[in-house]
Amino acid sequence: MLCHSSQWYKTASPTVPSRRLPAGRDVHVWCCALRRIGPPMVVLASVLSEEERRRAEAYRFAADRRRFTVGRALLRWLVACYTGRPARALRLVAGPYGKPMLADGGGHALRFSLSATRGLAVVALAAGRDVGVDVEGLRPLPDALTLARTAFTSREAAALDRLPDSDRATAFLRAWTRKEAVVKAIGAGLSFGLDRVEVTMTPAPRLRAIEGRSRDAAGWSLVDLGLPRGTLGALAVAGPTPVVTVRTTDIDTLARHLARAPAATPRLTVNPDLP
Repeated sequence: MLCHSSQWYKTASPTVPSRRLPAGRDVHVWCCALRRIGPPMVVLASVLSEEERRRAEAYRFAADRRRFTVGRALLRWLVACYTGRPARALRLVAGPYGKPMLADGGGHALRFSLSATRGLAVVALAAGRDVGVDVEGLRPLPDALTLARTAFTSREAAALDRLPDSDRATAFLRAWTRKEAVVKAIGAGLSFGLDRVEVTMTPAPRLRAIEGRSRDAAGWSLVDLGLPRGTLGALAVAGPTPVVTVRTTDIDTLARHLARAPAATPRLTVNPDLP
């Protein structure tokens, strides 16, 4: 079960989108487990654009091709549901640093971000607020301190150095997801440099500074996501602390709904109540 203790954080049982994305502080986060990938992959791949399929085939390993395909199919399904457009007809383009977006905006204020790791794909959606999400699988990182000294700020690296060896991998990955979420939200790529974004290394997430300027961080909110065990995630959103609702789906459900709507996806009814 997904869980989090903060009052601004809600969870919902596995479901499918049933309403248009609320505006204001609400952010929807959808998770899709990547286990049991089989025949539904054919359906998921069918909604991708030619360019997306080429990108999928460019991955050397089958697991990476599957992860990319599921992530993009999940994104297309959700954007289609929230905008009322057919999933296959969506024109998703990459921004200057690779962030996916609607080619023409489509008259919608929808903003979204996608991240995938081994076992999980996650999409965050908001209305009228830039958003970024990142997920990482927990794993041993014996060189976490060495990596931090090159990819983190000096204050972050020093904080990591003060931790016991047994805690460093988790702390490093938690900080990494926070920093990547911010970089994605502002529309930059990894070439921007994670050391130009400073976050707290404590359990309480906060954006300290962007390029050394704390005033630039004031307009952003940073939250940790409660995800399945073994996975860390973070969400960065422009503006005040969001009300986050996490929902789950699975590959079979995703494929079933995409197969039912080859030409069009019904527009969602307006219902601001959550969940």
